[in-house]
Amino acid sequence: MSSTERTSIHELLEQGEDALKAGETDEINDSLDRLPIDVASLLPVDRGRWYRLRAFAHDATGRPVEALTALEAAREFWPESTELLARSVALHLTLNDPEKAIEQADLLLSKLDKQSLSQQLPDAPLFTPGRTEILSLLAQACRDTGKTHRAQESLEQAIASDSAQVEPYLTLARLHITMGDRAAAIATLQRGLAAAVTTDELAMTLDELQSRPTVSACMIVKNEAELLPECLESIASFVDEIVVVDTGSTDHTVAIAKEFGARIFHQPWEGDFSKHRNFSLDQARSEWLFVIDADERLEPEGLAALLDAMANPDARAIALGVFNYYRDHSHQRNFLPSVRFIRRDSGYRYEGIVHNQLQIPDSEPVLRVDAAIRHLGYDLSSEKMEQKFQRSKALLEKQLADDPNHAFALFNLAQLLRGHETRHNEFLPEIVRLADRAVALTDLKRQEQRHIHLMCLNHLAWGHFELGNFREAERFAQQAIAAKPDYLDPLLALAHCHAASKRYTDAEAAYLHYLDAQANYDPAREIDDIIVANLDSRVSAWYGLGLIAEINGRPERAIDWYQNAVTIAPDYLELSGRLGCLLAATDHVTDAEPHLKRQLEGRTPTLEAARCLGEIYRQDGRVRASLDIFTDAAERWPRELPVHLRAVELTAQLNLDLRSVTSAARAAGVPESHIRDAEARGCLAGNRPERAIELLHNLVTSEPTSARWNDLGMAQCGMGDSAAAVESFRQATTLPPDLPVAWRNLGATLASTRDYEGAIAAFDRYCRTEPSDRDAQLRMAEIMIVAGYLDAAISRFESLLTADPSDGEAWMGLAEAYLRAGALDSAKVGLTRALEINPEHPGARQRLAQIGPTVSA
Repeated sequence: MSSTERTSIHELLEQGEDALKAGETDEINDSLDRLPIDVASLLPVDRGRWYRLRAFAHDATGRPVEALTALEAAREFWPESTELLARSVALHLTLNDPEKAIEQADLLLSKLDKQSLSQQLPDAPLFTPGRTEILSLLAQACRDTGKTHRAQESLEQAIASDSAQVEPYLTLARLHITMGDRAAAIATLQRGLAAAVTTDELAMTLDELQSRPTVSACMIVKNEAELLPECLESIASFVDEIVVVDTGSTDHTVAIAKEFGARIFHQPWEGDFSKHRNFSLDQARSEWLFVIDADERLEPEGLAALLDAMANPDARAIALGVFNYYRDHSHQRNFLPSVRFIRRDSGYRYEGIVHNQLQIPDSEPVLRVDAAIRHLGYDLSSEKMEQKFQRSKALLEKQLADDPNHAFALFNLAQLLRGHETRHNEFLPEIVRLADRAVALTDLKRQEQRHIHLMCLNHLAWGHFELGNFREAERFAQQAIAAKPDYLDPLLALAHCHAASKRYTDAEAAYLHYLDAQANYDPAREIDDIIVANLDSRVSAWYGLGLIAEINGRPERAIDWYQNAVTIAPDYLELSGRLGCLLAATDHVTDAEPHLKRQLEGRTPTLEAARCLGEIYRQDGRVRASLDIFTDAAERWPRELPVHLRAVELTAQLNLDLRSVTSAARAAGVPESHIRDAEARGCLAGNRPERAIELLHNLVTSEPTSARWNDLGMAQCGMGDSAAAVESFRQATTLPPDLPVAWRNLGATLASTRDYEGAIAAFDRYCRTEPSDRDAQLRMAEIMIVAGYLDAAISRFESLLTADPSDGEAWMGLAEAYLRAGALDSAKVGLTRALEINPEHPGARQRLAQIGPTVSA
């Protein structure tokens, strides 16, 4: 490298470093990319500077992976550089690798203890890492790995290193809040106010902390190690203490709670949720008590609203929305409003050994807040769900044995049975009995019973619907709707009842009514303490509307409804399959394919989707892919004879070994003659007419049918034996079942032998049966021209153009007929229209040139 080139590179690196110090990072990477030589050819010191500059520029422009790669390259040249090591700590944190960040931070701190700054760099560093900054990064990494005590120690060291910096005080205060130690957080902020250079943010945080009411999270747990951490993370910065009553955990539940600073109390499980719940309330020390379970998460969006509500001096009970999410059904959830915040001095208590209820006097208003808890209790494994079911069922049955007329226990047992994953249908009669008893014991006019009465009317509606008692189901649904017009569950049940009763007009109106009510339903304004299972069942309503549209012969409308549904429920594979088949049936093949593939890749593929996708592949020329679909279908549905036949046909078309597919077909009970039919069709499609003729000769001899004679004629055409083909097609037209295409094939073959009279007669017979086949109409008219029947041909073309004026081939044929009749003006009109429709039509342009530029008026 010349000295001039080296000087130019030095200048470029210096410009980049100056720009980086000034915060002008956008152009640095572009400048480095324009280096005139290969980086590997630079002197080691220049290469190190180049990688260092590249690392900092990538970091500044939000590309941490590229930044870390360049940084590691730079550290090969300056392994002792504290500047590079400090940036490595920050990058590992950005890339969610806190363990590596801790390792690098410890190494860096040891270097800083030995030297103020390593000076192996050729000039002043771009950034000088301070001890306070490194300790803060270390604290962040420790916090992210659950090492909260070390995080606190690091932040205290950072404050001791430079007490004027604001960030360590704020970070330490937030860590104390996460640990449920408000007093320590306040003390830390007050220390910062006394020592830091700028105090506005410290003062604002302290004011917010001191002015808001205190909150105790009250929990009862047992073996919740899997779910507890995420729950505590969702509440740690919001509550001032966490009270955990453990009823006999044998996993790491207690250790996890301790990591979050919880106060732990131990009680042996006594089969009484209310007893343990009330004990947790008694241990709390804050102004407000917040009841939450390990399988719940407090959503952050509603925290401000909760704080405002707790600041209301008249509020003593606060309800928020609890949303239940279901495993494998991300588009399904239900909702109920639930009182979860009470003032400690209210003295409210829980009653009931299971599904305990907070006893609040009717005269006490409940403040409804737009905040939410996400409940994952229905998102557990099948084994855990069964354990939960059996435990709750035993407790409810015990409660009802002690008090058979306990309406809420009757409802809860019906609700529990209805929610069983696999035995739901088995429990239907019992669900109806329990709900009917609860309805008889409750009164809509009594506020404390209204929600039980409403929900049991809904249970009766759905229970009778699923039992097939549609009239009874409608009656209970309408009773529930009359009492609560925006009750989404019976609104949807009523729509399903109408559809099942084949009252499609009523069903369509009811589904649209549900969708309108759902769009206008606001959970935050719900005042009845009811579970809403169909909070967002738009998918079900749209699916119902799509089915009705299909039944009523409106496929395009059905597609619209199905597409609405599949947009928000792509995992609803039954829906994907139905939409795919409908799209294919309406010639939207490209759109159909991904829906059908998604359906077949799921756990429960359907025969309908398999056949539809297989046919798409076959018609598109993807014969191997089609064969794979049909052979798989034959294995999955061995009694479905058509899939076996299609597998035989496709195997023959590809000229593959037939033994496996024919054996499977015979085992399924497919008649031998049908297997040979399928093989013959495959040979025809695979351009092997000799084998097709051999098979079909035997078949028409033993069991002649119109289809077999027609296929034989097609094979003979493939061999060039038109005379034999004509005789085969004639035989096809005389035998049952009636096969119109045999007349078309006969016409085409007769035309090839110049028997135009016979060809026209055969096409005419076909077109009277299949008038929508425009290609056949065109072919017959063209034969009429060749045969000299010009008037008949002109009449036929004009009929076609009356139906479709944009048919370029019909205009071309009409022009040809006029041209042969000597009507040049009319011919030129036809040719001109053909060119307007298709400017690239070679025949039309050539004919116009032959006619000449001038035509008499």
